[in-house]
Amino acid sequence: VPTYEPEWFVKGISYRTYSQLFAPAERNWAMQAPVAPGSVMKPLTALFALASGAISSEEPIACQGYLKLPATNGTIIRCWARHDDVTLEQAIAQSCDVYFYESSLRYGKWPPPGNEGVLHWLQVSRLQILSRFEHMQRAFGLGGGTGIDLPGEETGYVNEGSGQVTDLPYTAIGQNEVFTPLELAVYTSAIANDGVRVVPHVVASIGSLRYTTSSFKNVIDQGLGIKADDLISIQRGMWMACNDRLGTAYHTFHDDKRALYEVAGKTGTAETGVSGFDNAVFIGYAPYDHPQIAIAVVVPGGGHGADSTGPIARAMFDRFFAKLSRKS
Repeated sequence: VPTYEPEWFVKGISYRTYSQLFAPAERNWAMQAPVAPGSVMKPLTALFALASGAISSEEPIACQGYLKLPATNGTIIRCWARHDDVTLEQAIAQSCDVYFYESSLRYGKWPPPGNEGVLHWLQVSRLQILSRFEHMQRAFGLGGGTGIDLPGEETGYVNEGSGQVTDLPYTAIGQNEVFTPLELAVYTSAIANDGVRVVPHVVASIGSLRYTTSSFKNVIDQGLGIKADDLISIQRGMWMACNDRLGTAYHTFHDDKRALYEVAGKTGTAETGVSGFDNAVFIGYAPYDHPQIAIAVVVPGGGHGADSTGPIARAMFDRFFAKLSRKS
């Protein structure tokens, strides 16, 4: 893909044909196409909120389908559904926006406490908290380069936003940043690996028949400073997303032909600013109890994350474990 006639390169090819058929195909979409990740950022937001002491894994937060931002003259930001009271694990599984909106306001300390004015919060405190959140994203492989042994890797980034209070809640649900699918896969792997981030490689080593001239270090960080209990809560929430009846990916991974492995994952639907052209995203790893593979799937314009990316992810997992079974 794309299909082409070899003689085009002998007789000549028009710029129009090249730009329509070949230019997109020459781009490595896995590592050179940052996209808005949407709700697949919610596990990281939860880790950041837990590390900040803003939430606990057991505390329920009420979702009425929307949240009125305090001290903003009635600004309302909406959830995609009404979830009532949800804990952290339920919020990840059911992808409750309000839970993560509220979490971001807590770790962002909005409304401003004490004598801190609103203007100071918007110009200073808001940027400081976004910077700290970005620092955690980079620790998980998002926005700083994955270190893959291929040329031309692009990296994602976090926007400073519009200078409004809503920058925090929108960043919390993955609507104020962009990352490549490869970065999302590395981030997923770090969650699966209990907080150990690895470098993706195409090549294991370079050498000759007699000796190895160079090899590649797999582990970039022996730990990201995340509490074990916090990671367990995140992993459990991602397991529920695929295995609990209310999970957003439940119907993708539970059917009559379900393979003998359990997936932990997260769906995402990211608005692009183009009506009817939302990005569909899925991240996941398996098996849940002893991970062997982590993946990220992005379908630009794919709509709801579970609808288009879920079946692709399922097919990838099925193929991987089928081959693994034949080898054993």
